[in-house]
Amino acid sequence: MEKERPLRNYFSYSSGWHTATFGDAIGSDSRTVFTDTAVSVNSISFANTMGGSYNIAGRPSVNLIASTVGTAPSVRVDAGSHEFQAAFAIHADTTANIASDSTLTFNNALNLLGNTLTKSGTGTLAIKNDFNSGGGTVNLQQGTIIGGGTVGGDLNNSGGIISPGNSSAAGTAVPEPTTMFLSLVGLAGLLQLLRRRA
Repeated sequence: MEKERPLRNYFSYSSGWHTATFGDAIGSDSRTVFTDTAVSVNSISFANTMGGSYNIAGRPSVNLIASTVGTAPSVRVDAGSHEFQAAFAIHADTTANIASDSTLTFNNALNLLGNTLTKSGTGTLAIKNDFNSGGGTVNLQQGTIIGGGTVGGDLNNSGGIISPGNSSAAGTAVPEPTTMFLSLVGLAGLLQLLRRRA
């Protein structure tokens, strides 16, 4: 069974006014869709209602641009968990609307190029790698932003949950010196209290 399909099977490379829709074609499978050239579209929609997951891979990048009639770029996730393994860049202010119980992961560079990425919807946006290149802003209006990516721009939270870092790394984290000092002072005080009672 074929596991990888060229991105060109889904949308045209040079059509900045088009929407790339990743629908039910893969059923409930997880599939990797790849590109070997830069791709520019106005919007991307993940609309698989059958539980499948798309992984968008390849080089050099997937780009969201304003349409020729001025329609702002957007990414929409209606259901499921999907991932950009290819570098991703926004060339105008962009909205990412992620539905409840859905996840969109940027597992490579997320380049804002000085623009604003507004996260709406109650689902989860995961930033796992470099989030940089030209500055910019992520504006969280709803839902959750997670991940251990490097933030090189502004992050505004006006109504969601920001959960940075990696939960598996939390158990091995070295405490801050202030935390260590306060813990030692508390322990010393407890020992002094026990001595007085004895």
